[in-house]
Amino acid sequence: MEPHPDDVGIQLFRLCRGLHRLAHREFEQIGLHRGQPPALVALRHHDGMTHGDLAAALDVTPATISKMVKNLEQAGFVVRRRDEADERVSRVYLTDAGRAVISEIETAMGHIEREALSGFDGAEQRQVRTMLVRIAGNLHRAADGCCREDGRRHDGASHHGHDGARKPRRSSGLGDGQPGERDQVEEVTR
Repeated sequence: MEPHPDDVGIQLFRLCRGLHRLAHREFEQIGLHRGQPPALVALRHHDGMTHGDLAAALDVTPATISKMVKNLEQAGFVVRRRDEADERVSRVYLTDAGRAVISEIETAMGHIEREALSGFDGAEQRQVRTMLVRIAGNLHRAADGCCREDGRRHDGASHHGHDGARKPRRSSGLGDGQPGERDQVEEVTR
């Protein structure tokens, strides 16, 4: 039985499940796990990120990044090097193989996008993109316990400081509607 089309929450779950299944299939064909392409794309834009920077850019835990970097290194896509200025810090760099697989990631993402937007005309595709950015921003703000687009916290209080300035929020770096250099990761998903 199909869920009622007005049930947005259920439709979002269905969307996520379909995306995960298709992404798994697409990325498995190029030797990657579903979560690895965003890390490689982030490194394409900012090669030499620390584990912490990469975790923040992808909105995952440091433990998740450590395991991911280890697996990507074993696959030959990245290499870890000690920071020259601070040997306690490890930086992650793309290898030639890592840079080469980016084009395959972009091809896979293009296929996913074509499948997702099949049957939509150009204007509808632009609307979907705009709405998805807003929805993602709303969900990330809610998950972060931050505020709605209107500056009000989810509990109704204002999210502005005593000087009226909006308090900063952490960006997921995945095109959540908040400008920032980490939002460049979203480019591959378009």
